[in-house]
Amino acid sequence: MYNVAEYINDLLFSVTHQTYENIEIVIIEDGSTDRTLELCNIWAEKDCRIKLISQANSGVSYSRNIGITHSKGEYIYFMDADDYIDLDYIENLTNSIKNSDIAVSGYVVHNSESEVKYLCVDEFPKKKDAFVAECLKPDTFVSGYLWNKLFKREIIKKTMMFNDRISYSEDTLFLIEYVLNCQKFSFSPKESFYHYKIRNGSSTISKYNRGKKSVLSAN
Repeated sequence: MYNVAEYINDLLFSVTHQTYENIEIVIIEDGSTDRTLELCNIWAEKDCRIKLISQANSGVSYSRNIGITHSKGEYIYFMDADDYIDLDYIENLTNSIKNSDIAVSGYVVHNSESEVKYLCVDEFPKKKDAFVAECLKPDTFVSGYLWNKLFKREIIKKTMMFNDRISYSEDTLFLIEYVLNCQKFSFSPKESFYHYKIRNGSSTISKYNRGKKSVLSAN
């Protein structure tokens, strides 16, 4: 995470108060110049499940790789650092992935004037080619995002880490590589959402299309 002091309390409250409590929370603090590190330390002192790693600014892909390396859980979940999740979100994703290789949830996009819900639908892609095609489409409930999906560590280990030499669509590239190694796909049918905030100003396009510094939570 990088310079998200304004948002970090909402994020970490939602993560630390999950109904599914058996999680580890790996935070990669990526050389922030605001109070992000200070606030991370406060939260880490309050919750022993938080593992805080602070580093010089290195970018989102490098940070995610560090997070994967330092996590131990069977499943891996990625968050953007200025968003939040419903309190039963991880529980529902964990239940959904038990008989599959990846689980997908619905999400809500918030801006200053409105919110839009993207729900899992009955026509959820069950075949690999169809799932990859959905990953390449903008504004569907699948799309090429990481933050509405739960991954298996064993598949990540077999496939790839993030390519830290690129800074555009690195999350979609990672996702497609992962999906190509999957056999079964599932979705969370419950209305338990990831809440995605589009900030006002110049960061909007950067966030929505390119990703940014992340929190990683593995369980």
